[in-house]
This record gives sequence, C-alpha cells and structure tokens, in this order.
Amino acid sequence: IAEDIPLDTNSFDMVFCLFSFRDFQDKKKGLEEIFRVLKPGGQLVMCDAGKANALHGLAGRIWMSTVVQWMARWVTKTKDHPWKGLARSYTHYGTNKYYRNMMMEVGFENVSGRLLYPFLMSSRFRGKKPL
Repeated sequence: IAEDIPLDTNSFDMVFCLFSFRDFQDKKKGLEEIFRVLKPGGQLVMCDAGKANALHGLAGRIWMSTVVQWMARWVTKTKDHPWKGLARSYTHYGTNKYYRNMMMEVGFENVSGRLLYPFLMSSRFRGKKPL
C-alpha cells in the first residue's frame, strides 16, 4: 500500500513511518507517495532498521539472526514466531547514507538520519517537503 497511498495529494502535515519502511516493495516509490501526500512544509519522520556501513550491517545481521531469534523463541515459546523474517529483511536493507540520498532524490529537504541508542540497530530519518 505504501507505493500507492489511497489518499489525496497535499493532505498531511506529518507522516510517521515506524518500522515498516524496510518492508516496502519499492522504497523509492513509497517515499515518492509519502512526499505526494504531505502538504508543502510537511515532515516525514521514519524509524526503522539502522546500518551505518557494511561492517555495522554484518554485526546487525549476526545480532538479528542469533540473539533476536533466541529471544523471540524464548518469549513466544515457538520456533514459528513473527520475527523470523527480520534478519532476512535486514540483510537486504541499505545503509543510512543510501536512504538519506534517496530521500533527497525524491525532493525532501533538511534530510537527516542517525543511528539510535542503546544498541544502534535502528535509525531515525527526517525530511521536509519544500514550501
């Protein structure tokens, strides 16, 4: 649905996208749709997986395919838990710089993106639609 949002153009002051961006089929098209539905001056705030670079990505992939999987099995008491695909989606996720550049290509201004604490495995991105 992110790639074809069924809402009017220039209709929102702010869009929050929380831990779903990594699941967009076409991330650039999804950002273009968010840009379209934002009013001029509107803001996008997005939190999702975080990757500073390839080495950080490798550490994140190891973390998500081991510790997170073990914790999910322990909490849910089943091997068939909702976080099974998390490591796979993280593997194919780009770096923060890649997505900041994509946001600017779409037309967002004042774009920022940074890793969040405590484990630095997620990021927050911000961007503003020009007036």
